[in-house]
Amino acid sequence: MVCLTIFSFGVFLYTVYGTTFSTFQDVASTWLNVVLWSMGYIKDWKAYYEFQPALWTFSIFVALCIIQLTLNILPAVIMLSHKKEADLVENYSYHTFWASERSKNVGQKSLNPALVGWDFTNPKEPKEVFDK
Repeated sequence: MVCLTIFSFGVFLYTVYGTTFSTFQDVASTWLNVVLWSMGYIKDWKAYYEFQPALWTFSIFVALCIIQLTLNILPAVIMLSHKKEADLVENYSYHTFWASERSKNVGQKSLNPALVGWDFTNPKEPKEVFDK
């Protein structure tokens, strides 16, 4: 979602400012400037404002509000994901299946619920392993 937002913003800036400003004349410089804009660094912002004030206001709103709001929520989502995984590891013993699987294996890191029931020695062709 973040990549799509930044890509869309780059296409917008390329089409609007590409014919007038050298910072948006090719794809590479447009990409670098979109990254800079999304972080809040805008070189020679007065020239963009003098070109079209309404368009500049809209561009700044998108760059500093929408993209920043999207980027600021990512750490919270990642931490929530890690918390859910930690809860699953902590509370596996309350489910009989995972408790029995854990007791069969030796070692702290031997149980990987994602690999139970499948043999991934050949990643291109995983095979289902049935209980012995």
